[in-house]
Order: sequence, then C-alpha cells, then structure tokens
Amino acid sequence: MIITQSPFDASGSFEPPLTAPEQGEFGNLSNSFNTCVTSLHAARRKGERLGARNGTKRHLESMLREAGDVRRAHEVRVCCSKFGVKTCGTHVLRYMPTSRCGHLACPDCAQWRQRRAEKRILPRLRQYANSNPHLRVGFVTLTKKSSFENMRKIYGDLNADFARLRRRVRWNRYVAAGVKVFDTTFSYDHGWHVHIHAIVFLRDFYPQDQLAVDWCSVTGGAGVVVDIRAVTELESGLRELIKYMVKPADVVKLDAARIKEFDDMRGRRTLDAFGELYGLKLDEDDDLGAEDESDEFAEGSPCPHCSEPIFSAFMDRETLEGMLRGEKVYRGSVSSVH
Repeated sequence: MIITQSPFDASGSFEPPLTAPEQGEFGNLSNSFNTCVTSLHAARRKGERLGARNGTKRHLESMLREAGDVRRAHEVRVCCSKFGVKTCGTHVLRYMPTSRCGHLACPDCAQWRQRRAEKRILPRLRQYANSNPHLRVGFVTLTKKSSFENMRKIYGDLNADFARLRRRVRWNRYVAAGVKVFDTTFSYDHGWHVHIHAIVFLRDFYPQDQLAVDWCSVTGGAGVVVDIRAVTELESGLRELIKYMVKPADVVKLDAARIKEFDDMRGRRTLDAFGELYGLKLDEDDDLGAEDESDEFAEGSPCPHCSEPIFSAFMDRETLEGMLRGEKVYRGSVSSVH
C-alpha cells in the first residue's frame, strides 16, 4: 500500500520570543536581564549539543573496537580534535581539522559535510534555476519497506529503483533535473528504513497520485511513501535536502554490527545529480577536508577586522572554541605552522 502525503503539508517547531523589555526607569536593566537569559539559554543548548556529540563519538568508537576495527576506532577518536587555523590572535579567519574519520555516523564529519555541500551545491543550483526560469522547484521523498538486509544491498537496490523511475516517460515529461540524497534510519523491530530525498526542477507539477503509481511499479510494490511538495525558495529547499544528507544516525541506539554496516558504506555516493544536471561534480566527500586555495588570508597579510598580521597555527578543539567565543590567543601560546 502506498501512503501519500499532501504536497503542501508543513510542520516545524519554534521557540516563543522573549517578552519585550519594559520601558522607562528600569528599561536598561530589563534589557540586560533579557540578554543574560538569552545567553544562558544559548549556552545550555550548546552544552547539550556538545554532550550529545561527545556521547555519540564515544559510542561510535566503542562499537568499532567491539567489531574489531581498532584502526577506524582510533580515527574516530582523533577526528576533529586538532585544527589548522588562520588567525591574527583575536579573530579566527579560517579553520580546518587536521584529520577527519569520514564515518557516515560521525557528528563532526556530518557538520563538515554540510558546510562543504552548501558551498558546492547552492551556486550550481542557483545558476541552473536562473538559466531556466520557467521551471518550478519541488521536493520529493520516496521510501521503501523496511528490511534487515545488508545496507549496501539496500542502497544498491534503491538506486536501481530510482534509475528505473527516471527512465519512465511520465517522469521525464515532468522532471527536467534534480539532486538527490540517500537517507536511512534503523529499528530493531523493522530493520533499515531507506529514503530518497530530492530537489527536482519541474516542467509542470507532477501529480502525486501518478508519482505514487510509478514508484510502486518500479519497486515491485515495495514503495510505501511518496511525497512531493512545492519549494518556494531554492536555498531553503537545499538546506532541507542537506539536512537529510549530513544528519548522523541515532548512533547510540546501534550495536557494533550496524555501526560496521554504516562504515562499509564509506566511499559510496550519498549525493548525486540527475537529468539535465547529470555529471555535475557534487560529491561532498572527495578530498575530504580540503578548502579552495586562496591568498585572501596569506601569512603576514593584515587581518580584515583589526589589521593585525595573520599567522597560521595548530590548535586543539578547546582552544579554537575559546577563540570563537571571543577569547584571545597569543602567537607564542599555540603551535605555529612553518
């Protein structure tokens, strides 16, 4: 049975705004109090995120050791623990981890994949959209029945199903191009639950009931959810897509065997372009950690914020996070790069 969802359903969460400060004699005090409360809430949320990240990394390392992969466990342990930094001592101008594990379930690597993907993909999609103003933008989600098969096989079957869908006459009548990502969750009751999420450029809106029929046909009846909705802003649609691409699984719920299946997916493309965008270089994990070379922050050049000379240094994570919070470091207190 295919389950379809409305193209225009939207759900989300928000935090209510703080009450506006009272005006008058105690207006400044009220402003200061609200600022303090906001800062405390932000610090608490950051602390919770940091605690969750550290817990995830510890569990990931532990499960890899249990699976007998000591080398990968060590790579996870040192991942994003030290950084090469361009700084003037007061401002952080650029930073990059000296080592990354590249594990699909690593929260640190997920963050860097997001940063890299946004930098690479958005300009290309914006250029394509500007060149084809007659096309509409949509967001598609396609899923299949959950399975306990090996993740690599599930991934291969899903890609094959999607390739068959793209060869359909009706698909090509509506869809000109797009970018898709592979996403998965796991349940010990039902197994791996796989998804394809895609931003599509549409010649006309693809009727949802027709897309559901086509997806059910190419999957041999294994397709269970089809969702297509309009995207009013390309950038927000892309961020939604990248969210699925980079979000690490709920690793703390996975045992050693499932963690190893995740690791066996290393090197497989989780992001791909199709249609008129086919062949576009979008692989977010090639040359992992590299940045575009630029003389913008060359050694000895003036900092754009304070005109102090820029220098390169190595820093541990704690020192870097302190600088990003506004703490100052001195050249002699960090390891300089020569």
